[in-house]
Amino acid sequence: MLRTYKIVDPKGVSCGILTYDTEKDSYEVDTSRDYPIEDMPAFLATAAYQGMYHLDNHYALMFVRERVIPPDRQNIGEILRIIGAPYYTEFVILDYLKGRCVRDEFTLREITQ
Repeated sequence: MLRTYKIVDPKGVSCGILTYDTEKDSYEVDTSRDYPIEDMPAFLATAAYQGMYHLDNHYALMFVRERVIPPDRQNIGEILRIIGAPYYTEFVILDYLKGRCVRDEFTLREITQ
């Protein structure tokens, strides 16, 4: 099953789409060529400056890991208990936190059909 999210700025404008394939446990990111590169999250901006507007699982996972609590964080067990996750996965944390991180003000909004 595919889960699809808009990557949105504080004004609700999308700079790209993140897709997660639950069966393959893989990610892809497609960034908008119309969104100003200098206003994108840092990882996506760096990729766009290099002409990479489509990120395969390797690079998309790097973007995701930049936005979630790392697995070796102190008290990760307590954090997982609070969010109701039986074990650590990037996706569970990314979805629960809506992609928020301390580096920027972008969030994820799920696209439902």
